[in-house]
Amino acid sequence: YLYPKSSFLFVPEYEIKKITKEMTIEKDKGIALNRALRENLFTCYTCIINNVPLIIVGKPGTGKSLSFQILYNSMKGEYSESKLFKDKGKLYRYYYQGSETSTAEGIKQVFMKALASKEESQSNNQDKQIIPLVFFDEMGLAERSSNNPLKVIHFLLEKDTKDSVPFLGISNWKLDAAKINRARS
Repeated sequence: YLYPKSSFLFVPEYEIKKITKEMTIEKDKGIALNRALRENLFTCYTCIINNVPLIIVGKPGTGKSLSFQILYNSMKGEYSESKLFKDKGKLYRYYYQGSETSTAEGIKQVFMKALASKEESQSNNQDKQIIPLVFFDEMGLAERSSNNPLKVIHFLLEKDTKDSVPFLGISNWKLDAAKINRARS
């Protein structure tokens, strides 16, 4: 560990290592579990489990997409390799690819599909079995759209927990501060 046990910073470092150790990481494919990747994994996991919207902004190659892919491969519900993830449920991704032609209606439709999936699983008493997640790839490209599609994000992320689904957005470019403030970054 990087910090002595008497240090406050020992606690988060311990939790990060404990959770990332349980994840399915294919080290034979050259994936190095560096500090940035560990922090992304821990933050994504914590926010998804607690239904806290998260937007990760960083340069290409900083592990934004990779961290989500590792978490997605780890959270398979009863088919997970780790007991920690068996108890959490299966992660279902509702994917939206941001582009300069993105529209608010397109983004809203993805959220509505994920919410319908959540409501269906709850009506079947499977609320712990399925975790529907909206994964918004390249939010920065959508922000460049003349359609101003990210304006709908304010409304979609400010709902009560029971009327919302976990959200993870990633971007290579800085986003407008008003949009970032709706989520953790």
